Amino acid sequence: MNNSERISEAYDAHIDALFRHAYFRLHDREAAKDVVQQTFIKTWEFLEMGNAVDNMRAFLFTVLHRQIIDYVRTHKIRATDSLENLHEVGVDFASNIRADADVYHADATQVLKTGLAKLPEPYKTAVILRYLNELSPVEIASILDISVSNASARISRGLRILRTLLPNHAS
Repeated sequence: MNNSERISEAYDAHIDALFRHAYFRLHDREAAKDVVQQTFIKTWEFLEMGNAVDNMRAFLFTVLHRQIIDYVRTHKIRATDSLENLHEVGVDFASNIRADADVYHADATQVLKTGLAKLPEPYKTAVILRYLNELSPVEIASILDISVSNASARISRGLRILRTLLPNHAS
């Protein structure tokens, strides 16, 4: 398979998840489109230099993560920007946050509005990658350039912190 076919296949398979992740992190539709576009450009350039990619999904999320960091460094991002607009980009909160995460509160939308917006980094990114993008701890570790045990710990701690941020949480 040539690079054009690999990029095309990757685009078809992952564009929606990449865009939702970027939009959720940046709260700006145009900025999300830009960082996703840059992600595919950087991936294309990487492949054209003769480099191999074993796990395209993890690689794309890694590149996207770095593009988001670059964007945030150069633009002022407000963490409290509207999360209600996520419905516009196809985030189905109830189906994406799993009950086994033990963070489902009467209304999953409320979880995102009240908890995730306040969840500190690096836990926010790990929880979003795990439960909204359904990436494995191994993929998250690769994306964030950390160990698998560190990725799992961030997810676990993030969920623990998130529980304390939920309305009606008994401390």
